[in-house]
Amino acid sequence: MRRWVTLLFILLGALAARAQTARVHVPLPAKENASPGVKATLGENDEFDLRDLRGNAPIVLSRGTPLLESFDPAIKAEVALQEQPAGGDLIFRFTNTASVPKRLGLINLGIATLGRKISYWDFRDVPRKRAVDAQSFAAQWADYPDELYSPVFVLEGDKYTLGVSLLYPVMSYKHDVRLSISSPGGKQVSGEGGRGWLARFQLGSLGDAAANSLVHDAVLRPGETRTYIVCVRAMQSGQGWQRTLVPYRNFFREFYGVVKYKRRPEAMQGFEAAAESWMEPANPRGWNPAFRPDERGWSGLVKHLRDARAGGMILRGQTGVAPSNPAPFQMATPWAKQAGYAELLDRTQGLPSFPALGTELGLWWGRSCQVSQTFEGVDWEALEPSYTDHVQASLAEMDAAVRAGATTIILGDFRHAVTPIWTQYPWLRTLQNRYPKVRFVLEPSACDILHVVAPTMVRATLDQKATSPEAQLLVDSPNYLADLLVPGHETWASHSYSRYADYFGAPAEADMVARDSSRIADAGYVPLIWWDCAMPGRVAASESWSTSVPSDVKLDPRSRLAQTNGSAWDLFKSVSTPGSRDKGKDKRKKPSGTVIVRPGSGEEDARVSKPPSEGEDAAKAIQRAKGQDAPTPTVKFKVVPNQKHEEPQPEPQGEPQPDSGDDQTAPPAENKPAKDPQ
Repeated sequence: MRRWVTLLFILLGALAARAQTARVHVPLPAKENASPGVKATLGENDEFDLRDLRGNAPIVLSRGTPLLESFDPAIKAEVALQEQPAGGDLIFRFTNTASVPKRLGLINLGIATLGRKISYWDFRDVPRKRAVDAQSFAAQWADYPDELYSPVFVLEGDKYTLGVSLLYPVMSYKHDVRLSISSPGGKQVSGEGGRGWLARFQLGSLGDAAANSLVHDAVLRPGETRTYIVCVRAMQSGQGWQRTLVPYRNFFREFYGVVKYKRRPEAMQGFEAAAESWMEPANPRGWNPAFRPDERGWSGLVKHLRDARAGGMILRGQTGVAPSNPAPFQMATPWAKQAGYAELLDRTQGLPSFPALGTELGLWWGRSCQVSQTFEGVDWEALEPSYTDHVQASLAEMDAAVRAGATTIILGDFRHAVTPIWTQYPWLRTLQNRYPKVRFVLEPSACDILHVVAPTMVRATLDQKATSPEAQLLVDSPNYLADLLVPGHETWASHSYSRYADYFGAPAEADMVARDSSRIADAGYVPLIWWDCAMPGRVAASESWSTSVPSDVKLDPRSRLAQTNGSAWDLFKSVSTPGSRDKGKDKRKKPSGTVIVRPGSGEEDARVSKPPSEGEDAAKAIQRAKGQDAPTPTVKFKVVPNQKHEEPQPEPQGEPQPDSGDDQTAPPAENKPAKDPQ
């Protein structure tokens, strides 16, 4: 009977994800209604150029950079350009004409002539704006959906800001994309507009070298056709770069919808019951030496946690650690074999007593996607929900955690590199369906798609000593991209004081912890503070999206209609005073036009009476629901010649360095343990 129940929950999870995987039509971005500020062109030799209409100044030039590189000759590549007032949409259509699967290659945007010194937004973990100089910067890259929050670039020069986004249905195409920026040398260094920057999307591996390889390649089956859209938007620098990503925002909300969980903004406190640093021959499982539950039982440790009277408490290392496994998959089942198990589960004095104190109990589930039948974890396998033993082992841990009173579970190491997102998503929905009273939080920072269905966590502590105690905290601004794409999101920021005394000569004091907690909460993050003292007051994360997103592109967290007058350029011109938004004096007029995205899975906007037909344009679907007609944008494709990728992608140098047929897809890879990401 238990087996059938398990299979039922897996089926429910798969059905919940069906809407994400069944639709593979990539809708053309709506034609924006605004006065043009730039001119996008696609030349006879497929050169993509973007110029400012005021003076014809270049913003993007090809400079001999091919649109496509390293595509197999059997891949028929076609491209069309849809001009937009603030840029253009490059629509690529790839068809495999061979009788065997073929891999895709590189899409190059061209050279963005933004100047020698620019800033770009790094959307890994805590979003950061990084300043770079072409004289010392070689290249920077990261992969989506494993590292990057979204497949987007934002480059800011003194005069222009450029936003570039890739629209493709990840859950159906099932592959990674590597985003890289560089300031290339050779013939691409000089010319009209001065020193520039190359932005590219890598869809498939370029050989066997690690620097050029993806974990999951874009592979087309024989006869398969896929569509990818690159949206390019430009505006003058200094105001609301989020506007340049509105095309991606509309696409994203259409495909993945609105937040599916109830946000809980209250701060949490973390406590380490065991850690690798405490391991020694006399303490092989690294138990906290102040409590040693293996020798003294659990009553002392649980009393310490109860006395903290925190609004929420997250335990890490609650079953101990092993030399080869500091974050064990077995997060709760080992308790049954340990002394003091009965007192640990006592409903009046044990962990299940926390709710009566107003304290939420959470457990950190180590390597939640690395299934192991032993505590040491040397035999781990990447989670595969189609394997019965994997499901049974995972549910056994969850059942034991729930019996102990846990209502929050941190899914540790929930990484695409271990178990891909198209497997993670239905598995996560399975867990949520089976344990509806449990909040699942994804660690490390998850991509935008997963953030719609579950909270995620960023690392907020610098890994090395900072110049001051205040600089040790990385969070200093809202998560601007999440606020744009997923308003209503819940994002945790994990901040630890474990090495504070080593760095600054004395333990952190309560006023410092209170200030840091407030800084985190004010930026819109849920503070998770690792500090072994009673928390100095309780704070809650602000609704940062209400102030961090320009009002004319802001979405209601529960609305499926995206309202904007459609052009970053036009929106910029309507701003009369630079910096007015930062001062809280936004005097922009209400948007005069509307771009409407097609409802996807989940809640649908009440104004849409009928769902769109498959492949129907978003705006036309809404107009049809209103009994009106809307013109369907059309584009003319042309065949793109393929060029071989001559130079390997360079290793990153300088600053910054990386931190610590349409519904057909490539054949699944052989299921074998992935490389240990630790």
